[in-house]
Amino acid sequence: MNILISTSKEDTLNIAKNFAKNIKKNQLILFKGDIGTGKTTFIDGFVSYFNYNKPISSPTYSILNIYETIPNILHFDMYRISSIIDLETTGFFDYIDSNCIILVEWSENIIKFIKKDFITISIEKVDTNINYRKIIFS
Repeated sequence: MNILISTSKEDTLNIAKNFAKNIKKNQLILFKGDIGTGKTTFIDGFVSYFNYNKPISSPTYSILNIYETIPNILHFDMYRISSIIDLETTGFFDYIDSNCIILVEWSENIIKFIKKDFITISIEKVDTNINYRKIIFS
């Protein structure tokens, strides 16, 4: 387990870019954290390492955003997923062994259905009055 502290949005973006340097295709990365903790900000920094320079947003309603990078990055939001049937309808299992990097927000909703090795990134607010975040890699 590795823990880093971010003191700003810029810190979070830079931590994500540095983390992305070691990620290869076919990697599954699960994100945990409350609303507003910075999961999407982290993913923005991560994706920018792969030269994707367009704005990103969490795919809360579309469930999946595909970022055309090398390798492609798939960004799932599982906030509204609560069953294996819901998960199957997202197409998630069709992508799981692709040559893509898969990033999953709200992974706690699907973790019991995952049979593949993964990295977990948990983001927690350290102080609600400032932008301090604890980023835990495991």
